[in-house]
Amino acid sequence: MLTYVLQEGKERNYIAFCMPKTHFSLHMTDLEYVWKIHHRFPHLGNRKGCINVKYKNRELWNPLFAVIDEVVEW
Repeated sequence: MLTYVLQEGKERNYIAFCMPKTHFSLHMTDLEYVWKIHHRFPHLGNRKGCINVKYKNRELWNPLFAVIDEVVEW
């Protein structure tokens, strides 16, 4: 799983990307931010700390990639 450290020390925060067989996943330790993403895009699959997009749902890829760009900018 490709993982990046966004912040270090006590406020340590990570983002990771995973590509299992059926979907693409964005994982974050900042659960508040994950919930913000989920509220903006409720159609994206959501689990605790994770946003999932099934590969067959191509129309959802762009919203997820926009979120990823936003997170990287952050």
